Amino acid sequence: MTNPLQDLTAPGQSIWLDDIDNACLACQAFTHIVSEPRFAALRARGARVQRPLWASTGTKKPAYRDVLYEELIGPDTVNAMPLATIERFRDHGRVRKSIEDRLPEAQVHLMALAEVGIDYDQVTQQLQEEGVQKFIDSFQTLFACIDKQRQHFSAPAEKGQG
Repeated sequence: MTNPLQDLTAPGQSIWLDDIDNACLACQAFTHIVSEPRFAALRARGARVQRPLWASTGTKKPAYRDVLYEELIGPDTVNAMPLATIERFRDHGRVRKSIEDRLPEAQVHLMALAEVGIDYDQVTQQLQEEGVQKFIDSFQTLFACIDKQRQHFSAPAEKGQG
């Protein structure tokens, strides 16, 4: 995906909605959905909450805090951290509902994007479509490999080999 924020700010300025902001907004939407009467009726009939999953949340840039993604702690969420991040968190992370603390900042960032003409819904839709396509491509590659192996092993053996 091309960066929709490119060339919108003066040097040294930044307007962004980072992954943590996006997760905060997603969590806010999730909380709204599961607190509505419609979901309460579904829950009464046996529906269970499918919790948001924050995946691959190890800090990748050395300049960032090594427990950066502790900002994604919230009720009914799952965070798939690498073992090294879990160990760092045990050492110096803070347990708190941090995702709720970050929500006002995320909302300010979202408004700043809208002010410069960036459509958050369009950007997130594009990211979702690209992400799903990557899974589709990977799945098709896997099945092509399996099919190739199946054909290889199900082909009759050539005479003289064995």
